[in-house]
Amino acid sequence: MDDLGKNIEKLSKAKKEKMFSETYQLGKPCKSCGSTMKYIFGEMFECPTCGRKEATDFGKVKDYLDTHGPTPAAIISDKTGVDLGVIETLLKQGRVEIPDGSGIYIKCEKCGTDIRYGRYCPDCIKKLSNDLNKAMWNPNVGEKPTIKSEMTGRMHIQSKIERKKGNKKS
Repeated sequence: MDDLGKNIEKLSKAKKEKMFSETYQLGKPCKSCGSTMKYIFGEMFECPTCGRKEATDFGKVKDYLDTHGPTPAAIISDKTGVDLGVIETLLKQGRVEIPDGSGIYIKCEKCGTDIRYGRYCPDCIKKLSNDLNKAMWNPNVGEKPTIKSEMTGRMHIQSKIERKKGNKKS
């Protein structure tokens, strides 16, 4: 099993469910009246009962960064109330990034080198892509011959078709 498979297995079921709900939650309880808020647009939720609006976690982080510029994740978490794990997920998804020249970066999950966003560095993603391409069969990709002869041979199916035509004429 490759490193990616091992990393996926290491995640506990609870952590997977938490990450999924934080990332893809389409409704959440209103802090004012308790009814379920609906996602409207532009990283905003709106309560259909009381009309209260609240930004998604990404919306809060984005607004904070737009207002205050590049800021460490711990301060963003403290000021916005967004959990550090959610900010890390946003970095891994490439929705936010660490600026060049920063003293702290996230690490490539395969080799451990510093990266600004995502899960893998360009070198590792290239290797993973090549490994994946080797494992997958694509019907549109032909195989190059390893031994080249005079190339006078016929395809097997072509030969059978010509023999059948020859038999019908007789």
